[in-house]
Amino acid sequence: MNIDIVSMTWLLVAALTSAIPVAAAKQFSIKKELIWILISIISCGIMIYSYTKIFNNSSDISAIYPLIKCFSIAMIVVFGILVFNEAFSYKKCLGLSLGVASIYLLSGH
Repeated sequence: MNIDIVSMTWLLVAALTSAIPVAAAKQFSIKKELIWILISIISCGIMIYSYTKIFNNSSDISAIYPLIKCFSIAMIVVFGILVFNEAFSYKKCLGLSLGVASIYLLSGH
């Protein structure tokens, strides 16, 4: 899998826009403000567009998609810690590591 700087940028955009709806849904459940639903919808639109840009440059979906999900999982954990003041424990660290490892292994590497 050969990734250039443009593809890597789109991978990061896809991962970020995959994580934003989760954080926005959490924020909506707390504040009950419809802006968070709108942010989720816009984020999903950008995510779909970024997927099309990524798959135009690479047809290796079995490697690209797990990579996006690994980045997305990590971003959701970071959002939880930084934005929602969730605790980060050794169990969460181990769970995150095992989750990322499982996605890596499932991708066929």
